[in-house]
Amino acid sequence: MNLYFRKLNYISIISIIRKDNRWENFLKKQGKHPVSSSKFWKKIKFYEPKDKGIKTLKVGGNIYFSDEEKANLFKEILKETFNEERQGNKYDEEHHNSTTESVENEIKNTSNKERIKLFSLNELNKAIKELKNKASHGIDEVSNILLKKAPESFKIEMLKLFNQTLAQSKVPDDWKNTIIKMIPKSTNEPHNPKNYRPISLTSCIAKLCERLIANRLREILKKNKIIIKQQSGFRFKRQTKDNLAFLIQKTQESFSRKKKVAAVFFDISQAFDKVWHCGLIKKLIDHKIPIIYIKWLMEFLKLSKKYNKINPGYSEYCT
Repeated sequence: MNLYFRKLNYISIISIIRKDNRWENFLKKQGKHPVSSSKFWKKIKFYEPKDKGIKTLKVGGNIYFSDEEKANLFKEILKETFNEERQGNKYDEEHHNSTTESVENEIKNTSNKERIKLFSLNELNKAIKELKNKASHGIDEVSNILLKKAPESFKIEMLKLFNQTLAQSKVPDDWKNTIIKMIPKSTNEPHNPKNYRPISLTSCIAKLCERLIANRLREILKKNKIIIKQQSGFRFKRQTKDNLAFLIQKTQESFSRKKKVAAVFFDISQAFDKVWHCGLIKKLIDHKIPIIYIKWLMEFLKLSKKYNKINPGYSEYCT
């Protein structure tokens, strides 16, 4: 908290120099012993300089100045990252081929006449309520705020669409179109294209349907006790911080008992982007996930056009 108050004093000095009493009033409202510094950092973030685009990129002896050159460079990097064939070749060829064949046979021979539990209006309304207002929209420019304020008649039509896409295992092509924004990592090398991570902005309507599918899958995974209790990421009311707190606690206990502690960490580069889709589907089949959801996921994972947005003034399509 000492650092927090030093920053408060620094802001106070700046506000006096600028003859601006807004910061003074804000700091006085926080009191001498604020319970949380969240309001302070929220204020700081508001005044942070906005992103002015991607800086000049350098690869080897080549320099990329224009937005077109940057877009084409990132397009090639993304193609390499999302290349499913390249990922598959990293596995043992025999295992890769047998897994692919097994998935194809399972999908082909499994009846699609299983009883489908359609999404209800209550499920939809609950999912809409959980949407974040500030989430960015996709190419269709339909925002979460629009979905939240939509009339009941619109929600009913949207519900029909979601149930139809699930029943037919078909995903609209527009839902697969993605705006990819390259976000700089926290690094001192903004000219290195490898220090940027892609953020995919898809349709908010598509993400709402994904949320409904995800909620159903969570119910199945929980009911069948498929996920181990040590898994914290991507779980309801759980965070990866839980495992960090557990590690710190066990480490302190061991030190207190004069014992040694050993830990092994794996940091896999672009782990999410390099997931082998066929292997993922095979695991879902092995865990007896209803085939209707598996077919929908397979359709959703098919490659599509990606709208590579570099700066507000330039974009490039890549597949």
